[in-house]
Amino acid sequence: GKPAGSFLDGVENLVTRTSGAVGETTGIIRRLGEPVQFEPELLAQLREAGVVPGATATMSAAGSYVIVQVDGFGDGLELPVEVASHIYVEA
Repeated sequence: GKPAGSFLDGVENLVTRTSGAVGETTGIIRRLGEPVQFEPELLAQLREAGVVPGATATMSAAGSYVIVQVDGFGDGLELPVEVASHIYVEA
């Protein structure tokens, strides 16, 4: 298998991506961390919102949430930072 470090090579989580940004930032969703993968309801919500690897999403920080929106998939999702920290976009 790959060394553990490679999981995070070239990606950063949504919290890191949006924390320094003013307004919206755009990125390609690359992977969902394990804690997210074990939550069927959350996974279903993410899929319905188009938040899947390969999708281009617009993200913005909103207090203790990160709002993620994918074109063509409604108004987006408000994800608590605990969840957003396990969703990775291309760095």
